[in-house]
Amino acid sequence: MVLNQLSQAEVQAVAFSHDDLGPEPTRWTHSGIAARQALFVWWGYVTGLPNRRPILVLRLFDPDGNTHDLFHSENAPGMFGTPTPLSAAGEVFSGTPDRVYGRIEGDPDGLGLPGEWTYETSADSPRMLYRAGTQGMRVIEADVLDVTAEYLPLATAVNPPGVFAPYFTWSAEFSGTYRGEEVRFMGGSDRFYSREAIADLIASPEPYSAFVFSGVGSDGRREWGSAYQVGAKSFGMYCRDGQEPVVSNDVDMDATYVSDPADPSRVAPQEATWTLAESNSIGRRRAPPWRLSSTISAPGTSATARVSSCVR
Repeated sequence: MVLNQLSQAEVQAVAFSHDDLGPEPTRWTHSGIAARQALFVWWGYVTGLPNRRPILVLRLFDPDGNTHDLFHSENAPGMFGTPTPLSAAGEVFSGTPDRVYGRIEGDPDGLGLPGEWTYETSADSPRMLYRAGTQGMRVIEADVLDVTAEYLPLATAVNPPGVFAPYFTWSAEFSGTYRGEEVRFMGGSDRFYSREAIADLIASPEPYSAFVFSGVGSDGRREWGSAYQVGAKSFGMYCRDGQEPVVSNDVDMDATYVSDPADPSRVAPQEATWTLAESNSIGRRRAPPWRLSSTISAPGTSATARVSSCVR
């Protein structure tokens, strides 16, 4: 399902197909756009553990079979502290997987619809697994993490000439175990299809900001989306169960920054509002914007973002 045609929109709200999980999605290649998978990543913030601050878990892969070491750390207290690494040496997999990312027949974890197949990369010692279907993914990291994630219904697809394009980002709800304790937490995944776009981002002197969120409102409806800015270019999407998604390549950010008392050259946003101007299929029009306000907690508490208001 595609809610906007590729030729008509720089940013789309989409649902995954089998083809999107492969190395070269035809949603781009059929239009003559080079889109060979360059980097993909899953990530999440483990929350709700007793006496623990949010714990970041994240791993990157490339299509040549290389993995980047698992990011696994507990958030620092306050806004400027240093996260605490949590994996012991040799505890989780590092190196080239035994099986590089590719299609496998069947769906042992029920990550797709009946009759669908999955894609995976994995290693045996220590055990590591990333398996993806059209509806969810399975992640195993030795004895640290064993979770299954259900994708939230729509992902953001960015088409050239947009930021990072061609590019997917989406949110997911994880459940399973962290070091043997049952957990439920929010996270997501990203896929890049242009090495040049990644290199340009790393080398760019332009300011870069990214705000990714997901959660459940007081009425039980899920909310999720993102807002990215790289220099003068931007994109964003806001979704809420039961409402049409808002997609935009016109994002504004209004933030209040504070300095690190120990090093005034370091700054961080204490409060910020992102405004998404909805885009139509021809160009851009100014519509009543979505304002996503995020408050970063004060020093002495965990520095995590939350959606504090969302009004149109």
